[in-house]
Formats: sequence, C-alpha cells, structure tokens
Amino acid sequence: MTDTSTRPWPLHPQPRSHEDRRAYLRRLAETYGADYRRFCRSMFGLTATEISTFGQLIPDSALHRLAAGTGLPADQLRDMQYPKIMNDAVTEMRAYFESDEGREWFEHCFGESEGRPS
Repeated sequence: MTDTSTRPWPLHPQPRSHEDRRAYLRRLAETYGADYRRFCRSMFGLTATEISTFGQLIPDSALHRLAAGTGLPADQLRDMQYPKIMNDAVTEMRAYFESDEGREWFEHCFGESEGRPS
C-alpha cells in the first residue's frame, strides 16, 4: 500500500508565472473545493501560526508533502516567495528591455517624436 504522504494528488495545476506559494496553495485548495486553512491543516498538519506565515516559511514536512503531491521540485516550491519572484521578474524585464523588441517598444512609448512635448 502506498503511503498517502508521498502519493501524488490527482489534481495539481501548475504554478503560474511569478505566483507565490500562498497563492498557489489557495488555488490548490480551490481546485479541491476546500477552505484554504482547512486544506493546510489536513494536508500538511500546519498550525494556525504556520498557515499565516506559509508565504515566508514552510516547514520541511509540508514542503516535502507539497512536492510529493504536486510532482514539483522542492526547490521550486521553496523559491515561490516574493524576494525570489520579484528578482526573477526584474531580470525578465531587464532582458526584455535589452532586446531589440523591448528597445523598440520603449522608444515607441517613451521616445521623442513629433508633436509630443519633450
């Protein structure tokens, strides 16, 4: 018999780009038609305090259960918090604005042109 703590969940949508861990867990709970706090208590055994800090801190036991349930790497789930998300978003924006397409868009929107005040 398979241990339920390591068995994959039947439904586990992938995280959205730049989605934080708490938002992802809320979406998982919604997918199963469960209240977020009840979902965190029953699936991970989290206390009310742990649930309230889930976006910043994740107990190892909850991290490994979440990884097993979703099939996502634990490191990816651990990194789903705002400092890392914001750093990744800024890196992506910088790369875009350094591309030809990004420079053209920026010039189109903010560059000097006839009829536009300088």
